[in-house]
Amino acid sequence: MFQDTLKHTLAHIEGARACLLLGFDGIPIASVFVNKETEGELVNAVAVELSNTFGKLRATSFGAGGLEEMSLLSGEMAVLARVVQEEYLLLMALKPGADLDQGARMLRLISPWVEQQM
Repeated sequence: MFQDTLKHTLAHIEGARACLLLGFDGIPIASVFVNKETEGELVNAVAVELSNTFGKLRATSFGAGGLEEMSLLSGEMAVLARVVQEEYLLLMALKPGADLDQGARMLRLISPWVEQQM
């Protein structure tokens, strides 16, 4: 059900490598990769760690309200994360130099639809 939405998202974001829907426990519900053979293991490992870190940050929240979005930038990739239904994350991995704003906007656009389908 979510695969088509994730595929559509990847097709419309230049430089996107992967799009995943997973729980804060790091277990993927749906995932789509541009090239799973070369990038799947790295993206999955980063997704698990980021979901764990995101969950811990949300739990502490530092009195600043709920954490809804987060980005992780490295020399190899950028990963954008957005909360869906308080229990899940939408993640998008992008190549360095990709348009992060466009990726974040796309996650904001599809998150209500994903919530509705859950």
